[in-house]
Amino acid sequence: MTTERIELEKLPPSLPLDDVNEEHRATVKTYCSAMLAGDQFPPIILVRENDHYLISDGTHRIAAARLAGRVTIEAEIH
Repeated sequence: MTTERIELEKLPPSLPLDDVNEEHRATVKTYCSAMLAGDQFPPIILVRENDHYLISDGTHRIAAARLAGRVTIEAEIH
């Protein structure tokens, strides 16, 4: 297991916020606001599968990072 910054474009796309339930949308918006305010979040958890990654934990954080205009995210890779 390693921890590194991963480019968000290397991860599967997030669902558009209009296509998810209100609870998911609210969580992503809350996380996005916190990220923009400088709050730190735990690394997402990825599993490397050949030439791509599977998301084990962190879909809300990934969507929030994209919404916040981030290019990378801290990830724990297994």
